[in-house]
Amino acid sequence: MTTRVKICGLTNLADARAAAEAGADMLGFIFHLASRRAAHKDVVQDITGVLRDAFPSIRLVGVFGDQDLDTIWSIAKHCNLDTVQLHGNEPPETVRQLVARGLAVIKAFRVSDTHIITATTPYTRTGITALLLDTYVKGQAGGTGIPFDWAVAREANALGHVIIAGGLTPDNVGVAIRTAQPWGVDVAGGVERAPGLKDIERMRHFIAIVRETTRERELH
Repeated sequence: MTTRVKICGLTNLADARAAAEAGADMLGFIFHLASRRAAHKDVVQDITGVLRDAFPSIRLVGVFGDQDLDTIWSIAKHCNLDTVQLHGNEPPETVRQLVARGLAVIKAFRVSDTHIITATTPYTRTGITALLLDTYVKGQAGGTGIPFDWAVAREANALGHVIIAGGLTPDNVGVAIRTAQPWGVDVAGGVERAPGLKDIERMRHFIAIVRETTRERELH
């Protein structure tokens, strides 16, 4: 099974194009204003307008945190997004309503212990595309740069598609994939030179390691 790669926290066309050209499956744009990697919706609209035709199979993901349904829908339409990632405390009903409007939905959960399995279960019956597991750090919704116990993610695979995030880099993503066997991996800070600005070589290396590790899994 191919491990999907999501490059998140993109803020400009050059980085987004480089990620797409390197083989990313998903490009993430953060619309939660508290984030150091927040992007303006008009900038994202320009980026997606260029990349949609050039890379028609790539998923364009908007990341939101406890924003109301109408705001999420409005930004998704404005920016030509096909996927939204909910990174707050959104209930299952919000997922259902977004799915009913034709959007793919990724729901993020912060992992502190194995009770994450109980927390995610109600969302598995909403039409959700994937569960994203990130590291729990008090006071931070995401972007912690700290890994969690990837064995927990492996247990969560029984619930559906799982994406792992939190502290992934070119140096550890291979081990993370072999341990968690996830549907996808998500990286932001691990391939940056500054918040919101990607290190192109690290991004390419990250994706190459994911592909190499996936091929190793398929051979075994």
